[in-house]
Amino acid sequence: MMSNLLTFLFAGIVGLSTLTLSSILIIYLFHNNKKPQNNDTTKNHNPSLSIIIPFFNEPAENLINTLKSIEDQVYGGSIEVILLDDGSSNDTTLHVTNWQHAERKFKYHLKVLQRNTGRKGKALDIAVPLTSKYSEVIMVLDSDTILAPLAIQRATNVLMQDSKNVACCGFIIPTQSGKLIEKFQFFEHTGTLPAIKYLQSKIGKVGIIAGAFSLHRTSAVIELGGWGQWLVEDVAWTWKALAKGYRIVYAHNAVAYTICPSTFLDLFKQRRRWARGKVEAMKAAWVTSPIKSIMLLPWALLWVQISLFPLPLILALPIISNSHVLPTMAIAAANIAITILVHLTLHKNHSNPNSEKLPIRVLIATQSIYYNLLFDTINIPANLLGSLDGIVNRKKSWLTRSHIIYSPSEMNNSDTAPRKGSSTSSIDIEHRSNTSQP
Repeated sequence: MMSNLLTFLFAGIVGLSTLTLSSILIIYLFHNNKKPQNNDTTKNHNPSLSIIIPFFNEPAENLINTLKSIEDQVYGGSIEVILLDDGSSNDTTLHVTNWQHAERKFKYHLKVLQRNTGRKGKALDIAVPLTSKYSEVIMVLDSDTILAPLAIQRATNVLMQDSKNVACCGFIIPTQSGKLIEKFQFFEHTGTLPAIKYLQSKIGKVGIIAGAFSLHRTSAVIELGGWGQWLVEDVAWTWKALAKGYRIVYAHNAVAYTICPSTFLDLFKQRRRWARGKVEAMKAAWVTSPIKSIMLLPWALLWVQISLFPLPLILALPIISNSHVLPTMAIAAANIAITILVHLTLHKNHSNPNSEKLPIRVLIATQSIYYNLLFDTINIPANLLGSLDGIVNRKKSWLTRSHIIYSPSEMNNSDTAPRKGSSTSSIDIEHRSNTSQP
């Protein structure tokens, strides 16, 4: 009885997610074979941009390096940056204020709160009214994220291609110091996950937007409301927008580098929070449109597989009946095969000089999947607990990690590998540059 139940659970989750991946891959191939559309993907769009950077006890060096990467942007439009200190207790605000006093390319506004709001979404909602009335796009950037020089231009180009595009995220690459836990996260963010986003973007249905680097049409933020009601604001807002019938897209060539958790405790906190965010997203979509939220079920199944896929397999293998072994293994093999194909659609080039050879590319994809499966298994407890948090609606909090500092000299300044960000705020002040309003 238990063997049949676990086999059915495994077959249902993995089989349906395999079908989902196959479907979006077919849609992608069909889309690529169509005649070019009227919209020019190479045309530069330069909307007036407002960048919001909320921070809480972020090391000053990290935030300053983030600001420097904004100054290095090659962008044809106007940019203003809203810095919101969410009740920090360190001296970052002082460092930022001193940094602002020098002549800068863009406008920087600093707002400091006396008390922490409790979560990033609330901080973003406070910052939105501080943006210029001319703002066309609001960009959310984490205070430890470093942008490649063309990241903003490339992301806005993708966002503005279609009037129904209301949000776009870039390609986030975690920085590493050599720890295994960071290696896991590197493979996760640079392997199959961006490939899935790339396919989803072709139909405007990206299910997980990167909150560390995302762009939103200002009009959509006003229409759909802010982010403050959710703990994991980026995913919930995305699903609400999708349930409204809007498009969410992905700019795979808009690169940004961010600092990832370096301890298992920090990782556990992050993944628990993210898992709760998925439950919040499903609720937000259902409240917005029950019918359209059903259409998002495939994305929910993908997350269930990614988060819980190893669990039913681990439990089922020791007790599975002989008659179910081959079907179960066939379903698993089909899932891995389609995942490799999805991986290959995006990762066509690699630093390896032999990357054009298909066997090398398949080997790279297989290695990524291997690390992802191990990582998924590690994250099962956090995913289960976070899902329970969302179901019973436990008290929301940032669940922030310990802050890490990286030296800028640890990374070069190329477009595909900019500096690593990195040292550490609180009175109620607001500082504005002397640059005139657009």
